[in-house]
Amino acid sequence: MLNRFASAVEWTVRDNFIEVPTDCPQRDERLGWLGDAGVISPTARYLLDVAAFLGKFLQDIADTQGPDGEIRSYVPPVPPGDRRPGAPGWADGFVRMAHVLADTYGDLPTVDRLFPALERFCDHVDRHNPDGLRVNEVGADFADWLSLPEKDGEPLHPGYAWTGARSTAPRPVVGTAHTYRSLRQLADIARWTGRDAAGRRLDERAEDVRAAYRKAFVGDDLAIDGATQTVYAQAIGFGLLGGPDAAVAAERLAAMVRARGHVTTGIHGVQHVLPALMRHGHAELAYDMLLREGMPGWLYMAARGATTVWEKWDGLRPDATLSTAQMNSFNHCALGAVGAALFEEVAGIRVGGALRAGRIGVQPVYSERLGWAGAVHDSPLGRVASRWVHHGERVDQEVVVPAGARVDFAAPAGWALADGAVAASLAAGTHHLVLTRSRS
Repeated sequence: MLNRFASAVEWTVRDNFIEVPTDCPQRDERLGWLGDAGVISPTARYLLDVAAFLGKFLQDIADTQGPDGEIRSYVPPVPPGDRRPGAPGWADGFVRMAHVLADTYGDLPTVDRLFPALERFCDHVDRHNPDGLRVNEVGADFADWLSLPEKDGEPLHPGYAWTGARSTAPRPVVGTAHTYRSLRQLADIARWTGRDAAGRRLDERAEDVRAAYRKAFVGDDLAIDGATQTVYAQAIGFGLLGGPDAAVAAERLAAMVRARGHVTTGIHGVQHVLPALMRHGHAELAYDMLLREGMPGWLYMAARGATTVWEKWDGLRPDATLSTAQMNSFNHCALGAVGAALFEEVAGIRVGGALRAGRIGVQPVYSERLGWAGAVHDSPLGRVASRWVHHGERVDQEVVVPAGARVDFAAPAGWALADGAVAASLAAGTHHLVLTRSRS
């Protein structure tokens, strides 16, 4: 079932990455929504070589930038989206994809050429929201699009029932988180292209936004306004909360997942919810979410015969009726953003920054319930592979390292190599490791 869903993610990317990354290829919309493209790009890079495609689309975005630096929610912009700035998380897709392009493929010439446009966009957001809280120039603010209620009886997102109900996540919380992430990512790009002063300025402004976010939305007990799975997953995944605070936030997220019994994130929490749990001591709960075959869940789609990813968690109900006849695509990238976690958490392959450092991270998360997992990725450094088989108290781990590169292997919490070490630097070649449960 997991393989079936992984295949659906790849086919959804293939179907939508044609000329521009569309939200869906089959209905009368077929627009280059930056929100969908931004959240799926970190997954798409593991499935396909998307360097040239992203570079081309980033230029399309820059070509349509507004006079005040605003970026639209979809490109090419058509009415009504050509008359207002893009929504938080959608306009920010411009920065997200530029970061993926530079971080994964090392395409610094493209991001260097686009840097002025990227900077104008962040300056536009900053100028209209001087206190850091993103409430102005937010266009058709979609918040956490297609999120589900955290409690029975709460209103559905308007995308589900067209009732006009608000998103289940507060718009300023989600929007301000996106501002912080964009500033941090643009600071990275600035440094990678030799703009150290700009990088420092952007980092300092990001810290201002983080402080404003915490003052406005985070309580002394680290409760975040809105209390949705997405606001906690974003706060952890974006780095708004780090160290011990991230661990506390992950505890709150885990409690919410257990109370609800399933995932509730819209498109901006999908990429982060499993890593937030897996990296902070809640791996089995994350696997419960991943392997759930009931609605809502990723494998629910596979169980219903899906060969591409659905737009809505309940696109097809258990009784085989449609949730709505309107806005109900069965070939939509956004919820497939969990695909990055299949590579980065389950198999453990992490390619961010690999080309700059000549090193690839492999940090798998084992599950006896899953039994085994493996993935192969053709990275810019060459083919890297990770495969593990669970034998109760022992795990057999294979790692393939491409020529000229090294892999930094890290054992998951509670596991150790034969010599007691929890990490190893692996040279080119195929390595067979044996891990046992740690007694410490």
